Amino acid sequence: MRLLAGLTRITPVIPATATILGLVPLAIGFNINFETLLTHFDPQIHIGETM
Repeated sequence: MRLLAGLTRITPVIPATATILGLVPLAIGFNINFETLLTHFDPQIHIGETM
C-alpha cells in the first residue's frame, strides 16, 4: 500500500526533473557543432555566448 502511494507521488516529479535537466544546456548556452562532428569527428563544443 505504501509503495503504491509513493509511486503515485513520484510520478509527476520524473517529467519535471527531465524537463529541467533538458533545459540546462539551453540556459548555459551549450553548443555542439554536429556538422564538423560528423564530417571531421571534431565537435567544436562551446559554452556561453559566442561573438
